[in-house]
Amino acid sequence: MAQSQRIGQDSKGNSVFILDGNGNNTGLLNHDLNEIAEAYAEFKKGKEHTSEYIFSIQKQDIKDHYNINPQHYSPKLNIALSNILDFNNRDHWSTTTIGQLEAGIKIYIGPRWNSANIKIDNPSDTSQLVPYLTASGTLELRRFTVKWLDPIKANERQKSSMEMLRVKEGDILITRSGTIGRVTYATKELAKNYIISDDLIRVRVQNENLRAYLLTYFTSQTALALMLLDEYGSVQQHLQPRHIQEMLIPIPEDWSQVQKMIDVGKKYIQAMEEMATADTYLREFGFDTII
Repeated sequence: MAQSQRIGQDSKGNSVFILDGNGNNTGLLNHDLNEIAEAYAEFKKGKEHTSEYIFSIQKQDIKDHYNINPQHYSPKLNIALSNILDFNNRDHWSTTTIGQLEAGIKIYIGPRWNSANIKIDNPSDTSQLVPYLTASGTLELRRFTVKWLDPIKANERQKSSMEMLRVKEGDILITRSGTIGRVTYATKELAKNYIISDDLIRVRVQNENLRAYLLTYFTSQTALALMLLDEYGSVQQHLQPRHIQEMLIPIPEDWSQVQKMIDVGKKYIQAMEEMATADTYLREFGFDTII
């Protein structure tokens, strides 16, 4: 199995070339397909070629409804899974799925919808418009990438979708397409003012300590590796809420064991809230207001 990391073109089909030390185009396509082909030829001769992105597995390992996505069998990513499962062998620890962490935990995405007819480009007056954030815009610490929607032009279905795309304060948000697994937090300002793209999975946990612990977990390389194990898609990668729901997470017998992790999560939340407040002040009283 192999995963190409450089295909010689971008997502729009434009050729991507190797650059020399001065940044000049060499005319050579930037791809790793020859390396993969050579590794396969060696494999057919009985020689192993193992790297992070080129490896072999046993036929009986192809399971889960004949999943043949190489990433699902990546040795590097499966180390993360083994490390999580190892918590079952530790005293006073166990593993569970995120969907079982708390009664009433909610993991979902907003509706797919078409907003093309209600988008307003470069409005001079936004007082009657609704701000909308894409996944990348939501991840920004400051709100530079805001799209504007005119609710007066919206039909009933669009109005319903707009309401369902709002998040609640405290929601953990995870990118689910393209570059998956990037995490942010729904601050008071975000929940109150913006409509958020359905390209972000929402995770809603009521217990504050559990929410902070989960946020700390989601921002770890281990959790990212587990998400990458389950992503799918031949051109653009995707996650679904069920992948997050079924993700394994270690839990302690005594939550005081992870108090530092909980405290770190709460500090992250506090920092996000303070940044959102600072951004609001900069918009209202910053230098741009006097120009």
